Amino acid sequence: MSSLASFNTLSVARTGYPSCLRISMRTSPWWTQKLESLEAQKVKLPPKFDWRSRGVVTPIKSQGKFATCWALAAITVLESIHAIKTNKLLVLAPQLLLDCVKSTKQFGWVDKAFQWVISSSGSAISLEKDYPYVGFPGRCRRVK
Repeated sequence: MSSLASFNTLSVARTGYPSCLRISMRTSPWWTQKLESLEAQKVKLPPKFDWRSRGVVTPIKSQGKFATCWALAAITVLESIHAIKTNKLLVLAPQLLLDCVKSTKQFGWVDKAFQWVISSSGSAISLEKDYPYVGFPGRCRRVK
């Protein structure tokens, strides 16, 4: 398990990546529509909220040397959504996203990962114990 301290020296100079968390504005209007909807409903959000206290967040994951943070971010969101809905926290396989979601260059897109999961009706997601993380894209293999 990693700690936040192990990530405090990550920089463009060290990693060579300005950021690998990207949202494609052209293909993902859903997040702006959702925000506009919440603003229109005048939803009052608390000034602070810690999901860790609810037990719906998995431990920090380390991407290693490659720009895989998009897959780690997407899988963490899916883990938490599942835990919030079912009250069962699972550790899902980010490697599956690296292997199966077609991304451009060295970077993936979080929204493309979500679209891939939606298109598979969620049936393609594996547990990390069944589809271990190696940290770079390989051949897509779905584990039932």
